[in-house]
Formats: sequence, C-alpha cells, structure tokens
Amino acid sequence: MFGLLSRKPKTNSEVTEALGDAYFAEEIASIDSLGTRAAIPAGTRVITEGTLGKQALVILDGEASVVRSGSKVASVGRADLVGELAVLTGKPRNASLVAETDLDAVVFTPREFDALLDDCPRLNTQMETLISRRVPA
Repeated sequence: MFGLLSRKPKTNSEVTEALGDAYFAEEIASIDSLGTRAAIPAGTRVITEGTLGKQALVILDGEASVVRSGSKVASVGRADLVGELAVLTGKPRNASLVAETDLDAVVFTPREFDALLDDCPRLNTQMETLISRRVPA
C-alpha cells in the first residue's frame, strides 16, 4: 500500500494552501481533521479497477492517471476527490488510479468519508448529484 503520515488535529497551512481555491474553510477543516495524510510514491497503484471501495482521497499535491480497461481516461491532481463513487455505492471500482508523481493526499475510510459528508452539506449535495448522474437507477 502506501505510507500514512500522522493525523494532524488542526487544519495546517499545507492543506489550506492546496485546497483553498476549491473548498470552503469549514470543508478544509473537516478534510484535515477527519482524514489521514498519506505520502504516496510515484508509480503506486492507489486504486485498482474491479475492487471494492475501501478508501476515497483528496489529492493535495501531485498528479495521477485514471485508467480504465488498461487505457488512461483522465488525469487528476491538486484538490481532486477520487475513489468516492465506490465508497458511496459499495460497487466495485470502475477505474484504477496510478500515481504519476509523488502524491500528498488525505485518505478517508468509508466511515470517515460519511462523517465528512455529514460535516459538509455542499460536498454531500455534490456527491448526491454525482451518484444520480453516474449510477443507473
């Protein structure tokens, strides 16, 4: 897997700097307090297509590729939330995520991610919209 850094009790300047343009201050505080910081080396397969969702993450720094059926379909980076759909739906991952550079991320277990959505109504609404668009009824 990848190396987890220690949990930080208060929002720090690195997290605020990385997420300040994409998230509200209250959301940043929740992201920082509920998740666990992780240092993920370049080349690491962070998420594997077809597996169950055991984590979602917010990228603080670095770039990763989203790979589906062996083909790169997207790039993600700073402030992007990834892996959330499988965590929310309980369905297998629809793509893999491979770190192209070293990543600094905040990782959430399903329980932590649920708590994050409870703390962040705007983010919760975004996730509900995402699910309604991507998951057939």
